[in-house]
Amino acid sequence: MSRRSDERDVVFRFRPGKAVPYVHLHGDMVHWLEPSEMEPTPGGWLEASHRVGPGVYGYKFRPTLASA
Repeated sequence: MSRRSDERDVVFRFRPGKAVPYVHLHGDMVHWLEPSEMEPTPGGWLEASHRVGPGVYGYKFRPTLASA
C-alpha cells in the first residue's frame, strides 16, 4: 500500500473512568468491524495510532473484557 503525502499519523488517547482490561478503537480510519486494540501508557491512558488522510472520521472507544 502506498502512502500519500497528505496522510499523517494521528494518536487517539482515552483514559477510562475505571479499570478495564481492554479498550478497542472502532472507526472510519480502521474497519468498524475490525477494531484496533489500544495500548496502555503511563498515567492510566490508552493509545492507538493510525495514519490517515485529510477528512472527517467517526470513531468510538469501546471498553471490553475480551481482547480484539
